[in-house]
Amino acid sequence: MTFDITIGNAHSSMNLIELLLAVLLIGGFVSLIILSIRRGVLTLLKKPVNARPCALFWTKVDAKVLDNAEGEVWHEFLLNDIKGRSGIPNQPRGQMRKVSNFKVEYTYQDKQYQKFVYIKDFSGDAFELYCLRWNPERTKTYVPTYEWSKGAGISMLFFGILMLLIGVIVICGMVS
Repeated sequence: MTFDITIGNAHSSMNLIELLLAVLLIGGFVSLIILSIRRGVLTLLKKPVNARPCALFWTKVDAKVLDNAEGEVWHEFLLNDIKGRSGIPNQPRGQMRKVSNFKVEYTYQDKQYQKFVYIKDFSGDAFELYCLRWNPERTKTYVPTYEWSKGAGISMLFFGILMLLIGVIVICGMVS
C-alpha cells in the first residue's frame, strides 16, 4: 500500500512502513523540542524540573507524619568487568541507598486513612502526598527536584530553540 503525499511543489510516495517511521521520527523530534525548552524554562524560573502527579486522577492531601524510619537498603546490580579492574565478570555488585519509610495519616472526603509511604533517596526536604480520586488508599509521593544549574537551563533552552529552527528550515525547504 503506497501513499502519495504532495506538499507545495514537492511530491513523494511512501509505503505504510516508511510513513509510520516518518511519523514516529517527527513525533520524537517535536517531543524532544518541547521537553528541552520546558526544562530549560523551568530551570531558569527556579521551579521543580520533575512533574507533579496529574490533577485529573490524583488529589493532594494534607498528611500528618506519625512515624519516621530511615534506613539503608542494599541494591544489587550486575556490572560487567571494566578494563583495568580485576574481578569476576558479571559479579553482582551493589550500593547502599538511603530510604525513608513514613507512617502517615491523611483525610480524604471526611475519612481518615493510615498508610506507610516509601520514599527512596529522600534528602529531608518536604514531600507532598497525593491519593487516587476513586481509590484513596492508593497514594503517590512527590518530592520536587531542583538539580539543574543555571548554565544547564540556558543550554537546554538554546538546544531546544536550535532544534526548533532546524525543524522550521526543513519544513520551509519541503514547502518551497
